[in-house]
Amino acid sequence: MNGPKSGDNGTMASRKPFLLLGVLLAGCSTSSGQTGQPCSQTGAGACEGPDGGPISHLLVCRASDAGTGNVWEVYSDCRGTRGCEVLADSSLSCDTTGNTEGDRCAPESEGKARCDPSKATNILRCESGVLTKVFDCPAGCSRVDGGVSCL
Repeated sequence: MNGPKSGDNGTMASRKPFLLLGVLLAGCSTSSGQTGQPCSQTGAGACEGPDGGPISHLLVCRASDAGTGNVWEVYSDCRGTRGCEVLADSSLSCDTTGNTEGDRCAPESEGKARCDPSKATNILRCESGVLTKVFDCPAGCSRVDGGVSCL
């Protein structure tokens, strides 16, 4: 399945405003959804946020494992300052710049590494849809030539 694209470090490129889920997923998006709740069109996207807090999840409508129709599932956490938002053209963007160890990552980020924004000594990699610590860099982590490296 296609979905939003992200940079090598797991962040959405600010120069190219977040690639758009609505365009990549059959042109369908909605402003909000709730994990586990029914949805109508497979591949559609939505934003979800915690009660009383900023929107922090990008959702995708997928067929239920139980075979009971379509349900909203988390596609990626969006913990950057912009969170998950609906753009003027009704497509969706997900700011992953604040995502850290244990956060969910999009399938397109699988195997990609990034520095941990909350603990600069960790290198994280998207493994099985979750950001996982793979290296501890005592002197810190840095982006180098499109990748990440210990200092």
